Amino acid sequence: MAAEHAKSELLRLSTYDKKLTEEMMTNIIKICEIFSSIKYSEEERDYQISIIERLLRYLPLTPLLGDIDEWKELSPVLFQNKRCPSIFLKNGTAFNIRGKLVSKNGGKTWDKYRKFIRFPYIVPTNPEKLVIKNKKI
Repeated sequence: MAAEHAKSELLRLSTYDKKLTEEMMTNIIKICEIFSSIKYSEEERDYQISIIERLLRYLPLTPLLGDIDEWKELSPVLFQNKRCPSIFLKNGTAFNIRGKLVSKNGGKTWDKYRKFIRFPYIVPTNPEKLVIKNKKI
């Protein structure tokens, strides 16, 4: 059932979204077939989907602690988090390079901005969105 729904929706999407290739559609349908072949309660299904989404986005499932073993040294003053590649530590200040999206034109386009963070830090699935009227940040 989920695979049939996926096929139908992907066909509709393909008429609007030229980035969606035939191979992508086939792969997405395969994933839906596998997932729908296993019987879960609705609650279990939703929980598993939230975990799968985070894993596919390379997001950690538990809070980052900022412990020394979580960091890969890029330079003497710059470190990247091993569990979440969008988290950096520079001169002792931690930030998420995908932490904030800012639109200066009512949401038509978005620019990425870093968001300074503290530990423990739960990496959000989606960045914070900010629409500003004043074009200065």
